[in-house]
Amino acid sequence: TLVTQSKSLSAPQALEAKLIDAVAVSRDDLLKKLEGRVLRGRSLSPQGAAVEVVDMSLGEKVLSVVAHPNIAAILMTLGTLLISFELSAPGISVARILGILSLILGLMAMQALSVQTGGLVLLGLGAVLVIAEVFAATHGVLAVGGVVSFILGLFWAFDQNSDLTLSRLLLANLGLALGVGVFSLAWAAARTRRATAQLRAKLGGGGLAGLVGYT
Repeated sequence: TLVTQSKSLSAPQALEAKLIDAVAVSRDDLLKKLEGRVLRGRSLSPQGAAVEVVDMSLGEKVLSVVAHPNIAAILMTLGTLLISFELSAPGISVARILGILSLILGLMAMQALSVQTGGLVLLGLGAVLVIAEVFAATHGVLAVGGVVSFILGLFWAFDQNSDLTLSRLLLANLGLALGVGVFSLAWAAARTRRATAQLRAKLGGGGLAGLVGYT
């Protein structure tokens, strides 16, 4: 009934409706109220037990900020505006990359994409942008967008509830190595293109003179 009628109850109302077992104002109060309760045939005795605090991973902290409804709405609006701006002036620019990233993060924040699915999408997008930078003269725009997308994808592509998580040091080193590698390849490719253009100019070929056009 609560689900079908979309009811929202306060903590005291949920306790009165027997939807929850207790209301605790602190962790110590919760442990006290759990003392002696029977769960699956076993009596609980949590008082005095060691409490292990599990902090959120960096990816979970970033997602908790992005998942706020206001941030999600801003990301979706920003992504739409940036892509609209890009369509009005076609070309590979920062606006297109930021727009795509904003839309993906917005969809993740609105849970239209699961965390791991969104992470895989970001990984794929990052790989495509990094590879495209080698073949397109974008002065590093695709490279920066690709590295950022790839690192964000690594944050969320792995199960955050698993004990096996990526360390921040490894992520930083991977991002640095990927960035240096991509910019080195892009620089080498740009140098080759310049050398080819200079050689064509020197030999007198590669221009439009003498070509026949058809309509």
